[in-house]
Amino acid sequence: MGPAEFITALRKGSLEAAYFFSGPDRFLHQECREAVRASVPEESRSWCLTEVEYEPGLLERELQAARQMPMLGGRSFFLFSDPNDFKQATDEDTEALRLYLEEPSPFATLIFSAAEPDRRRRFTQLLEKKATVVEMRPLSVRQAAAWAREFLHRAGGEV
Repeated sequence: MGPAEFITALRKGSLEAAYFFSGPDRFLHQECREAVRASVPEESRSWCLTEVEYEPGLLERELQAARQMPMLGGRSFFLFSDPNDFKQATDEDTEALRLYLEEPSPFATLIFSAAEPDRRRRFTQLLEKKATVVEMRPLSVRQAAAWAREFLHRAGGEV
């Protein structure tokens, strides 16, 4: 899946339990994260949108929060990021994520972002196997032009 397909699914409300934003294009990472923020009404963002700076050994606590029904109803989003691309993920974190993904919360969507994931690590392998992967690869010329048109349209401009 690419970023455009992810944003379309987000707008339609047809979301998966977990996504793995994987790839080097940081602009696309940011665009998808902004689309998630924009999809949550401003009055419920403090309850339904959690940005998590990953810390090894603490994933279980965040996953417990994801299992709770959002205070204002709807859906909660948990945006996980790590400047080390989850390379320090512990075995406990991998196991906690595996258990969560076997029985995910119907009230939450988890999003993990890694620019250069180490595909040899069990944590990354689990995400690639059980989460929907959104490839953040540089756009082709045609894709970039379509993206720019859409971006300008949202901003009230035209090409």
